[in-house]
Amino acid sequence: MPGMIFHVMVYARAGGSPILAALNDAAGITGCVRWRETHDREVFKQFSDYLLRNKCQDIYKAMENHLMVDEAMHGPGSPLYHYMVDVKGKLNKIEALYTLEENHARLAELVVETSLDGIVKEKNEGLFHIIEQSQKDLDLERISYLFSDFFKRDKEKFRQELSFLKEIDFKSIASVDGIAKAWLATYKSAMRNLSQIESPQVFKPWYDYLAQCFTNLGRMERLRQLEEESKLELRKNYELLTNLDFHGRK
Repeated sequence: MPGMIFHVMVYARAGGSPILAALNDAAGITGCVRWRETHDREVFKQFSDYLLRNKCQDIYKAMENHLMVDEAMHGPGSPLYHYMVDVKGKLNKIEALYTLEENHARLAELVVETSLDGIVKEKNEGLFHIIEQSQKDLDLERISYLFSDFFKRDKEKFRQELSFLKEIDFKSIASVDGIAKAWLATYKSAMRNLSQIESPQVFKPWYDYLAQCFTNLGRMERLRQLEEESKLELRKNYELLTNLDFHGRK
């Protein structure tokens, strides 16, 4: 969910149906697929080839765009990188949020990307009307069939879980509090879904840690503070961040 508003904004600017650019995240968040199946470029290539063979260029382009934006947002060359490193360093010093360093890196990413989504919300009110229309137009039957056919998993499960894309209010996930509420509403079913296709050891430690953070008043207050600090810094470079250069394209 973190960064999802930014992703759909970028794709809307490119003239695509913005809700499709959230497919990579929605499939993983709901546990319908392993995260790497829609986020690792080498793993995703097989699905992208399938989409193109079935003349689903619109879905392919949106999901490919999501990966390109991810590549521009993460890693040492990203303008977001030093913000994430800064937040991770602060998390390491907060005893109440103590955990494995890997979890702090993920939590830092969550805080920074959610902060960026909050700024997108502040500056792009009209974006949400476009998102709402694309949610109404989303063909869940078509998408659930394609995912089910390729991944050889239950079509009804995909249809049921990906309805998340039609129902979610994007404005509501533009803050750490909103992310916490939305995640807590979905994570138990996501864990059940994932446990059918992957060992719980892969995802359970991170999911358990997030649940602890999102249900603890002291931890949430710390995360809000980090969110506000991040937003203050991100606002200074908002234009740079919304004109990321990826693969030679703006």
